[in-house]
Amino acid sequence: MPNSIKINKKLWDFGLNPPKTVSIFDSDSGKRTPKLRVNKSTDEAIEKCFNVYLKNGSNIQDLELYNVPKFLYETDRSDGLKLNISRIWMKASLDTKFNYFTRYINVDKLEFIYLSFTQSSNRNEEEFRMLTKPIINCKGLDLVVSASRSLINYYTGLRNRTLVLYDDNFQVNELRLLIENWKTSDRLIGTSFCLYSSIYDTNEVINSLDLQDTFPVEIQRDSTDYPGIGIKIDDNRDLVLYHGKHPIGGWYHLALKMEVIARGSLKKNGVP
Repeated sequence: MPNSIKINKKLWDFGLNPPKTVSIFDSDSGKRTPKLRVNKSTDEAIEKCFNVYLKNGSNIQDLELYNVPKFLYETDRSDGLKLNISRIWMKASLDTKFNYFTRYINVDKLEFIYLSFTQSSNRNEEEFRMLTKPIINCKGLDLVVSASRSLINYYTGLRNRTLVLYDDNFQVNELRLLIENWKTSDRLIGTSFCLYSSIYDTNEVINSLDLQDTFPVEIQRDSTDYPGIGIKIDDNRDLVLYHGKHPIGGWYHLALKMEVIARGSLKKNGVP
């Protein structure tokens, strides 16, 4: 949420209106402290949290930010700050501020990024280059995207083991391009992609692909009643597409899923 920071199990929520207040919610106990007055601006209070709880070399399991704190992109942290963070959740504009923040992250320790972003008004190519940064290719990436142009050229460059994408503007032709990219790449067995949306009918999307040299397969994962589609990549790998479900909070959203699997590891329906 805006004007807040969550570090592991504790959420600091800073009030917007004067007098400035902060309350702390502990997700383990389910308890929230009374509102306390603070003699700092929201930016100054968040900076104080960083200085106390996110010291150089700190090991943090989960960090949740609404946006990049101002002090991280307006000042030069020449003290060599490096944070060992396993999972990051962030909502941000699609601009260069995210790059300022990632300078302080130990890429080798980062396992997962959830990034919900919207395109800013500038709409120039520079905005999208954050999707080419090495830190984006951590093990798991969950993108919630609102942009007025196609980002398929960036999606094909992603090398996450698990990629989840929410993009209402993602077109069937872009999915064809992504499939072709995965067929000709060296992606490892177990690499997966999930596309969900508030407007897509996954059955309609798959039927619209009109792919060649495919075979039907039985999917024993979280798929719906529709059969999956198999595509041979090489002698060791197959690519499968199927209708699945993506968990969001306490419910499941219908999704289109794609995964690189070991060749012949799924049963082919009607295929010798």
